Amino acid sequence: MKIHPIPVAISLQVIPLERKTLDWLIHSNVLMDQNLLLQIEQQKFSWFAAYLFPEMDFLRLEKVMRFFDCLFLLDDLLDRNKADVFMEALENLKDLKSLGYEVYIESNTQEKITSLFDHLGRLARHISSFGNEIWTRDFLEIWKDYLDAQIWEINNKFKKELPMLSEYQEKRLFSSGVFLALHLLKMDRPDQNCAVYWLERKAARIICLSNDIKSADKEKRAGDFHNELLLLQAQTGCSEPAVRDFTEKQVQGLFGQLFELMDLCEKQEEGLPKNWIEELLLLIGGCMYWSEEDTVRYAGSINGMEKY
Repeated sequence: MKIHPIPVAISLQVIPLERKTLDWLIHSNVLMDQNLLLQIEQQKFSWFAAYLFPEMDFLRLEKVMRFFDCLFLLDDLLDRNKADVFMEALENLKDLKSLGYEVYIESNTQEKITSLFDHLGRLARHISSFGNEIWTRDFLEIWKDYLDAQIWEINNKFKKELPMLSEYQEKRLFSSGVFLALHLLKMDRPDQNCAVYWLERKAARIICLSNDIKSADKEKRAGDFHNELLLLQAQTGCSEPAVRDFTEKQVQGLFGQLFELMDLCEKQEEGLPKNWIEELLLLIGGCMYWSEEDTVRYAGSINGMEKY
């Protein structure tokens, strides 16, 4: 199989932006406990956006970094609690025109939970203004799809129902937030041909399956069945090593398909926007690099480095 280089880069603004983001997290009252701040700092959660969008300007990246940190905090909140109590709050969060509502939860952290939902909604609304009217409309639809996917997962856990694999694979593309990230690449070029959407879905599938491979053991320990490897095991009866080997080969095949599709699309009359292709590959490479083991995540600045 042909080996394709996947570029990895990080924003030169990551250090000052990380400091600003950590200060903002402290003063915005969104942290359920101080251990979360330590986790965000040690595992460099704020670097995630800087890896995905290494060429984004400072002001936009500042908001996006806060937004993704709040998404991490929401994910942690839903994992730690009986998440069915947040169904109404998630439904309300779809409507970014009406913010500032209360989240009524019997918890000693109710004020912080309310603050997290409020800030997340305000950040999503602010980011939705980054592009033109068409881009904003599409962002809001993807935002609703993301929240619907969270609600879908909560319902499955509440009913203790394992989803069918094909349904999970589709919903995973939305619950991961990857389409939100991919849409941010099109802020200044919202009108795209069909080839762009085909490539986005292929890239999203690579990222989601790769993340499921890395997180399978963690989710198995947590008793969370929303993971492709765990569902494959449950629905096929295959062994864990066999499932892992199969999915790792799938990722290799998906990369081959991605580059073949790129070659095919570039030969079409409309072609592909060159800068967008470069940014797409940086997003894939940055996402996969950041999610490696902690020793890799602490690797520091690697602008211009290519990883094979």
